[in-house]
Amino acid sequence: MLLLAFRVSDFAQLAWKHGRLHARTIERRITATFARTGLEVLRDADRMIHDRGSEWYAIALETRGRLGRSATPADARKILTRVRLALERVTPVTI
Repeated sequence: MLLLAFRVSDFAQLAWKHGRLHARTIERRITATFARTGLEVLRDADRMIHDRGSEWYAIALETRGRLGRSATPADARKILTRVRLALERVTPVTI
């Protein structure tokens, strides 16, 4: 199993600059996009993890590939890139 984790470090800055409600709105938008993108790029046994109010997101790659092999670091980088690009399209945060 591979675990991908990334952090949206701008939440604290957004809360300080625009208020906590604005930061929560951005978090909800990112979380919805994260879930939607996961449905497109992940397999059934893979898991997405995020706790409300947290700036951390994670993906556990548990599914074996077509040839029965475990996920590789190259698979993880490809998935993480697709998720990052999807998130950056919907909001201007640093991931």
